[in-house]
Amino acid sequence: MILGAAIALTLLVGLWLARPLLAAAPGRGLWLGIVSLFLAGGIGAYALAGRPDLPDQPAPPRPQPAEASREMAAAYEALRADPANVAGWINLSLALGQMGQTAKAAEGLRVALGAMPGQPDLWVAYGETLVAHAEGQVTPAARLAFDKASQLAPDHPGPKFYLALAWMQAGRPKEALAALEDLKRASPADAPWLPRVERMMRGARAMMDAGLGDGTGAGTSAAINPPAR
Repeated sequence: MILGAAIALTLLVGLWLARPLLAAAPGRGLWLGIVSLFLAGGIGAYALAGRPDLPDQPAPPRPQPAEASREMAAAYEALRADPANVAGWINLSLALGQMGQTAKAAEGLRVALGAMPGQPDLWVAYGETLVAHAEGQVTPAARLAFDKASQLAPDHPGPKFYLALAWMQAGRPKEALAALEDLKRASPADAPWLPRVERMMRGARAMMDAGLGDGTGAGTSAAINPPAR
């Protein structure tokens, strides 16, 4: 069973990596695609991504084309070496997102999730990519991704943060504040995401003070189901 999963993951990664080559140059691309399949054969142990969640800093500026190309090439090489590298898939999605290719970033993460559905970091990254593609809106599809991550890793801060953001976007600051308070209580005192959580808590209180807590806010997340437990 493990061998079958490894073979399936290898084929998925090889085909994903080979598609741009096949489209660009059918003859040469075919050979390079086959090489990609062989290079993608080194299946390693599944590893959680090491990046911190929700850092307290503004989004980095979009890289210049040459820099973005280098980042993408590095991500491709990492996945050729180990298609089960969760951090590699996340880095690939980040590189594509920085180039404005959020739809392609989401597609790549769907490929990874098809082979590794038990990885909460991939679900969080997928949800974040869907939010970025929707220009900051926590869409129902993103909510489903975050809920899946929450089922797999109940203590993961990402789903809790985006649940609060969805409540805020729906004009429900009271519910947002409750979710943020839960996240703050569950977080270490030095957690890098706490300043961002506290800023959103102040925003939720300001909305409530302004009388905007009646749940009539508009937005793509206006109808929110309780989070999965």
